[in-house]
Amino acid sequence: MTDAPDPIWPTIDPKAARLYGLLAARARKVVILRRGPRRLTRVLIWTLAGDTIEGGQWFRGRIQERRCDVSPDGKLLACAVVKGRPPHYSWTALSRPPHLTALAFWPMVGGYGGGLFGHDWRTFRLNQDGSDGLIVPKGSPHMPEDLTVLTAPAVNEAALLRARLERDGWDLDEERKPVGHKRGSPLGRSFDPPRVRSKPIRRGWRLVVEDLGGVERNGRAHVETARIEDREGRTILNLGRIDWVEVDPIGDVLVAADGRLYRIHDAEVRLVADPNAMDFETVVAPREALEWPR
Repeated sequence: MTDAPDPIWPTIDPKAARLYGLLAARARKVVILRRGPRRLTRVLIWTLAGDTIEGGQWFRGRIQERRCDVSPDGKLLACAVVKGRPPHYSWTALSRPPHLTALAFWPMVGGYGGGLFGHDWRTFRLNQDGSDGLIVPKGSPHMPEDLTVLTAPAVNEAALLRARLERDGWDLDEERKPVGHKRGSPLGRSFDPPRVRSKPIRRGWRLVVEDLGGVERNGRAHVETARIEDREGRTILNLGRIDWVEVDPIGDVLVAADGRLYRIHDAEVRLVADPNAMDFETVVAPREALEWPR
């Protein structure tokens, strides 16, 4: 164990909502998992054509964002969730975003959970050992015959996230383990040097993300910074601390930081939405969210 590096500046407001996105590239939509306060999470849909935001259902519990996925066509959402009480303490569920009413779910056995979609909603790789525990809620339609659920030995969150990022076109550093730090350090774990991933954007530029570690004291579970570089590797725009960042299929950069959503066209930053000020409300899933895609 070693002393962690100094805190990263600028830090993210610890009171801001945590925003994490899942890009449905073919649909040009992003599922936003908005967490806060504490164990309340709301699902939002960011439609990139027009930059509109649609609010969906809330969940009281913990959604493991980095184990979740959305199908590339945007029709199904897979969530790994932890409720922490019977009859099901944790599970992986399939639902129609931006809603969380499960069409089917698998109680989590032996940890991990979540999964990855293939080219569309019809292929899903469940991240747990075996799929025999499938539950279709009472009143829900049976799982479609053309939906194939694959299973393989479950992998940890880092490996599952890496598989999703690679599928979505990111270039990644070699996998390596972080260094752990003693209690009370600014970071509970860190990478030295930082782990780097990058993705091409418009004009031959690249979006570069540095993963510095995580378990930040009074802060985020993951500590990342981002920047935009030109063809020669020179920094065009330093984005600082981010919660999530992706590339719109048209080449713009999409950013979540301090509970707000931004779009960057070339080097021009525009605020799209500020979902910080949201209060819990009961949202009933519409009829179409209770049916499987076609």
